[in-house]
Amino acid sequence: MLIWSALFASTFRYPFFWDDFHLIRSYRGPEILSAFHGVIDPDKIETPGLRSCSILLYNLQGSLFGENVIAQRIFMIVLMGAFLMATGMLLLEIGLGFLQVMIVFVLFVSSRVFASLVLWISLSHIILAYIWIVLTAYFFLLWVKRGRWFLFLFMLTAFTLATFTREESYTLPVVLPLLWLISTFDPGRWRQVAIAALSIFVLACFHYWLWHFLVPNALSPEFTASAVKRFLGAMAASWLPGGSKWIGPADKFIGMTWVAFLIGIVVSFIRVGSPRVRYQFLGVCCLGMLLSLPAIGIARSFGIALPTLAFMTAISIAIG
Repeated sequence: MLIWSALFASTFRYPFFWDDFHLIRSYRGPEILSAFHGVIDPDKIETPGLRSCSILLYNLQGSLFGENVIAQRIFMIVLMGAFLMATGMLLLEIGLGFLQVMIVFVLFVSSRVFASLVLWISLSHIILAYIWIVLTAYFFLLWVKRGRWFLFLFMLTAFTLATFTREESYTLPVVLPLLWLISTFDPGRWRQVAIAALSIFVLACFHYWLWHFLVPNALSPEFTASAVKRFLGAMAASWLPGGSKWIGPADKFIGMTWVAFLIGIVVSFIRVGSPRVRYQFLGVCCLGMLLSLPAIGIARSFGIALPTLAFMTAISIAIG
């Protein structure tokens, strides 16, 4: 993060952009309370969602830093640093080595989605949601391995905070059991896995019901050809740190070089990889597919951070 900040220090003076103007501010008490039974956006511009925790973060940013863009961007760097720290803890718990984790971070920090999240101040709530999602997965693995009930409560708390920040956490009831299969598959722990997955599923259903009961024009997933196209597009973009759209000769050269590198890695990995490592690679790729599912609703260029991390982890496993 320090190296990235030094290289792109000029961006710290970038002004507010688009949604930053009406979201990053101090909120009155009634506005904050209304976000717990309606949309967080009184202007009715944003996607109608029950994201009650988001307004608390925006209010914190607006109250502490106001229109000081340098302070706002330093806060974004700190928030992203916390996300990377939580992600590193999770990857180590899964079984990756320190060098593999560093490879994941280098690839992710070099990606466009990383820059998008850090540079757009009003996307702070997405980073916060990612932190809670990763912590949910981390506490889940600890709960399965150790069976301590306080870890189970931490997991439920993190998931609740994630869900009331962004809806990307809806994939976790399926993601968590798959994560268990990838990390340490112990048949004797299936009860803990089932309890956790079922509890998370119930909370997700409760939030979905609240969302559609309290919020007018709440979105619902549509399984159409365009939804499939958005899903496949999100997966393709997640494999490419530079994104799926190449602009200019330099961009095309970097993109084609990266694709050639991926093909070489996969071919070499298939030939020399051990069965256990192949199993992990395939499992992490499936994780990336699951984490791309939110694109079925609305595809966002800044909404592919989690699948990007999953696919970069798969590359790290293949290299390591």
